[in-house]
Order: sequence, then C-alpha cells, then structure tokens
Amino acid sequence: MSSPAVQHFFLLGSTPELSWLELSRTFPDICGLIRISNQLAGSRLLPPQISATKVLTLLGGVVKIAEVISMLPDDEEQIISEIVTYLKQGESRIHFALAEWGRDHLPKVEPQLIKERLTQEGKSVRYRTGSRTGLSAAILLHESDLQELIVISTNDGAYLAKTSAVQNIDQWQIEDRSKPFAQHKRGLLPPKVGRMMVAIGLGKTIFDTDNQKSPLALWDPFCGSGTILFEGLLHCLAMVYGGDSDTESIEGTEKNWQWFKNAFQNQLADKQQLVSFQSDATSVQTPPFDSSSISMIVTEPFLGKPTPDFRQIANIQSGLERMYKGMFKEWKQWLKPGASVVCVFPKWQISGDYKQKTFDLHRLIDFLKPIGYTTASDPVVYARPGAVVQREIWHFTYQNQ
Repeated sequence: MSSPAVQHFFLLGSTPELSWLELSRTFPDICGLIRISNQLAGSRLLPPQISATKVLTLLGGVVKIAEVISMLPDDEEQIISEIVTYLKQGESRIHFALAEWGRDHLPKVEPQLIKERLTQEGKSVRYRTGSRTGLSAAILLHESDLQELIVISTNDGAYLAKTSAVQNIDQWQIEDRSKPFAQHKRGLLPPKVGRMMVAIGLGKTIFDTDNQKSPLALWDPFCGSGTILFEGLLHCLAMVYGGDSDTESIEGTEKNWQWFKNAFQNQLADKQQLVSFQSDATSVQTPPFDSSSISMIVTEPFLGKPTPDFRQIANIQSGLERMYKGMFKEWKQWLKPGASVVCVFPKWQISGDYKQKTFDLHRLIDFLKPIGYTTASDPVVYARPGAVVQREIWHFTYQNQ
C-alpha cells in the first residue's frame, strides 16, 4: 500500500471557517496543509520542532489532532484486522475508543468484533463508547491510558489514525470563568475567539521557535477586560497595550492582569509587559508608545446594543460607520508598515417580515483601501445561534500611503 499523503488530521471547531482561517494563516507552506471537508483539515507535517500538543496551545480553533497510523482498505474485515494489529502491540490491558471522521462510504466497524479478537489474543480489553467524532476533550485529558483510534475517510483514501492532542478544556474554563473582573453587559469575547484573532494576526511567525519572546507589539484599543491582551501574552509577545475609554475597563484589566500573572506564570516569559491606558480609539492622546511602533492591532470595538430594535438599526449602523472610519484613520499614525489589523465588525441579522434582513459595515472597505488597509482574507462570521448582532472578523494589512 502507498505511503499516506496526509500524516496529521485536524478536527476543526464549532466555527470551522474561522478555525480554517487561523490554521491556514499560521501553518508554514512546507507542511502541505489542505482542507478536506467542512470540519476536517490535513497536513503532511507539523510545523518544524513543534509537537501536536504545542500546536493546540497556540491555536484556538482546532479541537483535536490525529496522527496517521496507516492507510486502510475499503473492507470491514481488513479494517478490523488493521486495528487489532495496532492495539495488540501495546500493553496487555487495552482501553480504547473508536471514532469516524470524514465521508460515510466506508463499512461500519463494530467495536465488539475488535474486542473479541483482542480477547482471543489474551488481552484485557475495555471499549469506551463515544460520539461519531469521538470522545470529549475532558475524558481524553484525564484518562491517560485511553487510546482513541479514528477511521478517517477522504476523497484520496481511508486512514487509521490516533488522537495525539486535544484542546486543554481545563485551561479554557479557567480563562473563561475565573477572571476577577468581567463586563457581562458589554458582551464578552470568548478567549478561544481572542486566541484565534491573535493567531490570525501573527500568521506564520506564531511557530517561530527561535524567539521565546516575540518583539512584536500588540495594541487592543477596546481592551474591555483584557481578553485579547492575555492571549497575546500567551503567544509570548513582549509588549501588549490595552486602551479603552471606559475607566472601569482599565481598572478591571489591571486587576485581571494581576490575577493572570499568578494563574499562568508557568506559561509567561520573563519581562513580558502589559500597559493599559484610558483613551478614545478615534483620538488617541499621549499613548505609551511611539508613532509607527505598533506591529498588530487585534480588537473588538463597541458593536452597539446586543438586541436592538429593528427600527434603530439604520441609525446604529450609521453611527458605527462614523466611529470605524475615525478609528481606522487614527490608527494610521501608530502602525508600522506591514502591520496586521484583526478587527470585529458588527453584522445584524433580523428575522421577520422585513424588506432587508441583513445589515453590515461592508461599505467601509471602499473607504479603507485608499488610506492603506488591504483585506488579507474574506471575513468570517462568529455568532451564537439566533444572535441579532453577529461578529464579523476581518483581517487587514496596513501599508502607509
């Protein structure tokens, strides 16, 4: 049988287009990254000198990484034989789960038949039942003896793989729920989305192992409770700046920073700094950085009321357009040439008997290009089901005009 064309598979998260944007922006070209299906991607290699677990500490949108064991034939008996051959090479006590990714054309593999074969080989076997896509990250993280095997079907053939890394759900819960300061009325950007936005902005430099501490400077002009700043620090950025016009946000960010340094001290490099300051994003006065010194802006601006009345949306849209024009013009003097800007735009989705059901800020794109901002990718929507105000994530590069 020929050598596998893919060596690693990636199960994408609940917003697969955003997960794919993050993955495709960050993976080096030598890895041979490909999109296999809506929820699945693959690659020949991982980034050089980077483990699967490390990939998942840097990215927010990949749920699991699976490493290929072998190619599979299109025959149930041979598939079972391949799985049994692999499992019996290990310990006498076998604890395994079985999942399926990709297309459905392969024969259904019955775990009971695998158990029976292994028992006949003198093995003690326990099978763990899960969903079609496999067990939860919580189970896999906390049961070290459990092996999850995956039968993966693609247009180019079928594979047997094993889960080699899963998202650290424990850390996500700490980040999401344990900060001492939060502004629930303003809307909270999930840490996973913040991490994906930072990774999209960093691009392929994210896996650079030569720098334990990146010299890039990140600025979030709407820092809120500091979520994006903390994700930048976990990516080893040397300096992050948080601005906000709201006094409570600045005080809360500082409070969260003290908590964060203690909670994640093992993941922070020496001398990393967070500086917060009160400022209007459309008119920045005496910031703690010099002109043309910011490498990356990653931010979620004010998006308006979370549940606006339909009759108010046109006015909200007009007001936010003016604010966005003002802030992008203001940012020009602070950005380095070639800087990345990853920014959330609001998109309103209204259900009902209205002539226009979708409102957005797409007219801004024609304004932004002449002043130096070029779209680096198509926008991706991140939204909870039924949300009126949706997040539309845009990525721009800046060149001084």
